[in-house]
Amino acid sequence: MKIADNILAYIRANGIQQKIIVDKCGWSKQKVYSMLHGINRISVEEYGMICKALGVPVEFFYLYNSEDKATPSGNC
Repeated sequence: MKIADNILAYIRANGIQQKIIVDKCGWSKQKVYSMLHGINRISVEEYGMICKALGVPVEFFYLYNSEDKATPSGNC
């Protein structure tokens, strides 16, 4: 599974709106949509910003299992 798929599954499973990422990262809705739906690749820098916006450690989405809706304990 791609990282973008894990991020999208996480925000859907936890009822988080993409607008949180838009607002906290200062990106357009189109940019966030394109990254999360695999239209555009997520750079390392962008990935770090997404993790920070969601309050998860950077390794979180490498290990994320959409079956486990647990909230992460650490921050970026």
